[in-house]
Amino acid sequence: MFSCAWPLLLVTLAAGEDGFTEPLADKRSDPEYGYKLTKEEAAEGWIALFDGKTTFGWLGSRIDVVDKPMLVGGETSSRFGAGTLNLVVARPGTLTVGGQKHELKPGRMKLTLAGPPAHLQASGELALARIDYLPTDLAGLFDGTNFTDWTPLAYPKAKDPKVQWKVEQGIILAKGGPGALEYRPGGQEFLAGDFLLQVDARTRAPHTNGGVFLRNQPGTVMMGYEAQIHHRVYDTRKGEGGCCTGSIDDRQHARRLVARDGELFRLTAVLSGPHIALWVNGYQTADWTDTRAADDNPRRGQRIAPGTLQLQAHDPETDLEFHRVLMQRWE
Repeated sequence: MFSCAWPLLLVTLAAGEDGFTEPLADKRSDPEYGYKLTKEEAAEGWIALFDGKTTFGWLGSRIDVVDKPMLVGGETSSRFGAGTLNLVVARPGTLTVGGQKHELKPGRMKLTLAGPPAHLQASGELALARIDYLPTDLAGLFDGTNFTDWTPLAYPKAKDPKVQWKVEQGIILAKGGPGALEYRPGGQEFLAGDFLLQVDARTRAPHTNGGVFLRNQPGTVMMGYEAQIHHRVYDTRKGEGGCCTGSIDDRQHARRLVARDGELFRLTAVLSGPHIALWVNGYQTADWTDTRAADDNPRRGQRIAPGTLQLQAHDPETDLEFHRVLMQRWE
């Protein structure tokens, strides 16, 4: 179990490889959620597409402030598939999704997205005080009973690669490491290229390190894009290395650490071509486009080709739970 007598926690507001940190709260502080989202909404899978302050996650947008901040115009950097939009419209305008135009009037409303994945485009002076998204048509990749569709993999370079993987009360438990658990339904290789993934996880000890590997190079262990799980912040200005929860490991630091040790959180990943975006508890932590030269291994370069999905146990101190694993697969 973890102790409540912990020192000051630094919460990251970093972006890119430079990064910076600022003091916020100690480790007894509550988890944080996407803009205006409740704990229950975040647990249900809602993600905030506007943080109430910046245009992060949007291209060609601006912020206007009258009586409250508004996101004006622009286009999402991510694509979104089937789901529901929750909107608070401050000024009227047109929202285009996959070629379908929606004329929006001021007020609260919901829109159903049913077409193929598409960017959201806000035309003219359309101003949004809030825009949230809930993906639907998600397929569960873990049945909560056994590892029939999952295969443990040992990390080849580890001196003691043993990981205790087990299912207990409908939850995947990962203790020790390094090692990975790969999704192989029916024992067959499963490859996914563009998709939305949601994973519920909880750390069982302070600073437990794990992750979710995306588009992993087939036939390898932990050689993909990694959505990091590690509730610790590093100050890169002081030469410290490492990424906290919600980072794309070794590629882009999370803007903010919003999850807390011992608390269940939902990680959302959206991959579309070279673009990757991450949310934690409905708060967008990363928005990154891989502009490196193409390479079969995402650790070395850009991989657009489909790859495998792996859950990671990082080291001998790892003590981690994985709950639901849900995917909306596009290609």
